[in-house]
Amino acid sequence: MPPHCPPYALKLHNAYTTPGTWRVTKAIAWHCIFIPIFAPLTTTRTDLDQMSTRLIAKRIYHAIDGRSKGISSLAIKISVSGIALGIAVIMLSFAIILGFKNEVKQKIHGFTSDVRICNLDYATSYSASPITVDEDLKTSLSSVKGVAHLQSYSIVPGMIKTASDFQGMVLKGIDEDYDTTYLSSSMVKGCLPAHGSNGIAISRALSSKLGIATGEDIYAYFFNKTLKARKLNITGIYQTNINEHDNLFVITDKTVVNKINGWGNGEATGLEISMQPDAAREEVLEGIYTALHSHPGNENLTMETPENIYPDIFSWLDVLDANVTVILILMIGLSAFSIVSGLLIILLEKVNTIGILKALGASNSYVRRVFSGIFTCIVARGVLWGNLIGLGLYAVQRLFHPFRLDPAVYYVDHVPVDIGVWLVLAINVMVIAISFAVFLIPSLMIARVNPTKTMKFD
Repeated sequence: MPPHCPPYALKLHNAYTTPGTWRVTKAIAWHCIFIPIFAPLTTTRTDLDQMSTRLIAKRIYHAIDGRSKGISSLAIKISVSGIALGIAVIMLSFAIILGFKNEVKQKIHGFTSDVRICNLDYATSYSASPITVDEDLKTSLSSVKGVAHLQSYSIVPGMIKTASDFQGMVLKGIDEDYDTTYLSSSMVKGCLPAHGSNGIAISRALSSKLGIATGEDIYAYFFNKTLKARKLNITGIYQTNINEHDNLFVITDKTVVNKINGWGNGEATGLEISMQPDAAREEVLEGIYTALHSHPGNENLTMETPENIYPDIFSWLDVLDANVTVILILMIGLSAFSIVSGLLIILLEKVNTIGILKALGASNSYVRRVFSGIFTCIVARGVLWGNLIGLGLYAVQRLFHPFRLDPAVYYVDHVPVDIGVWLVLAINVMVIAISFAVFLIPSLMIARVNPTKTMKFD
């Protein structure tokens, strides 16, 4: 008989005849007697303890989980469901919030770029004074580390009139150096106007309000000291789902707007600056500000970001972060409650097993390791199901967009989702760590179990 195995182990093995107890005592006898005999001579006491705790934990877990009925089986299902639900909901919450923020920011930055330079009076009126876009200004701004692209634009407010209706709008002119990647991807019909032409691209919202379509000619009127009228041809229809853009802007060639305003080729309403994707945003903004005001005559120029131009939209996006925090707290609380309640039920039902282990000489820490092995099986199962559900729904929404939205309210026509591998790993690590921390609460019950009171002999 090994020294760490009490001599009455086999007596206890024969004493218990109930199915659940038989499995446990059989496993205990196997690890206390046969494994030490047949194990290699190099096997240490620590190795034997680890082997025994793993096997006993697996036997108890599979004995419980294999039942179709029973309170412990239900407890395992509750704990697994709580962990799985927590991971899936937290993962989808982060994916939806990040998807919303990235999608809306991409739309806004695609239309206005990362930084806009214009005159101070542009903040109060679309009939702003022009700025001079010379080579010195372009060179100075392009030399700032992190700046990727510069593009000038001109605007003029006006009105479109049809035979039965009219609508106010802002005509935005772009030149051949303008990055039209985002605008081209937003076209739902036709194409952007060619440079040097009198073509325009209107939004779907304006097209529906005025009842006009591609290929038609419309008359636009502009009030710039004197009334000016222009005949423009609709070459395309775009849709960004950003009401601040779709309800106002009409895209055309920059020369058309400059002629209406009476400006020269080197003048423009403003200059849009795009940053490199990996650029340090604050450092680039500081560099642009320094380069802008290092030249004399630029005192009346100001620098604006999309956050300054559309504060309401970005405030709404910031509120979404608070929603994630609330969901995170609720899901962690739900998972913790299901874990604690499930483990308490298992411990209460297996109190006889705890008594047997203690009677055979097992310490409180040994018994905790046995039940931590059971808990590890529960956590692994919950994490597996949580990732399958969360990533499965994420993939379905990402590929097929079954969940739709009203773009007039949410700026997008479907629920956007976006999540990175590292964030998925962080969510899993966080839930696993919290689960094992919560395990300490019901495990305190093990020290209070008295084998003389829990063991029952026939």
